[in-house]
Amino acid sequence: MGLFYLFPTQENESEHIEITQDNQLSLRTYGPPLIFWWYLLGIFLILTGLYTAIISPLFSLLEHPDFINKLIALSCLSFMVLIPLVLLSFYFYEKEIILFKKKLTITHKIMGIPFWRKKIMLGELSVEHHIDSPNYAKMYRDEKLRSYQNQGYYVLKMKEIKGKKEFVLDRHSLKTELEKIKAILLSS
Repeated sequence: MGLFYLFPTQENESEHIEITQDNQLSLRTYGPPLIFWWYLLGIFLILTGLYTAIISPLFSLLEHPDFINKLIALSCLSFMVLIPLVLLSFYFYEKEIILFKKKLTITHKIMGIPFWRKKIMLGELSVEHHIDSPNYAKMYRDEKLRSYQNQGYYVLKMKEIKGKKEFVLDRHSLKTELEKIKAILLSS
């Protein structure tokens, strides 16, 4: 998630890093940049135009006695409601990492409502590099293709103390950012 929802990397970012008096560390992701909110506004304007164009035929289909027509109208109406809700949930998503006495709690929230929480003991943290597709531009060693090289991304992983499970805490395109987050987690 760190490619779109970024964690703070400096302890002086008081809105997204909170250290309480009993040494509880809380890291919260930033929301999307302002340009993405303009994209959302554009998407909502297009959806509003689409909705106004199809709303009267949909209600006439709902009044039709045929079951298939009613089913089509209800499915279209449900998508008209679900599309904005899903888009808004992407924009109001937040991930929070709370560290208290070597106990790590990872919470995923949408609009401030937690929907998934995992509690684990803090284990060994590592930053690993991942590349999902072959790097053809690098394989051919052509200078013209240099700017198209797939650099991959980095993942901050934690191995659980008990057991052999690994958990992904964050991912980012820059290794230094994940090293900073790792340092913040290890310093508290």
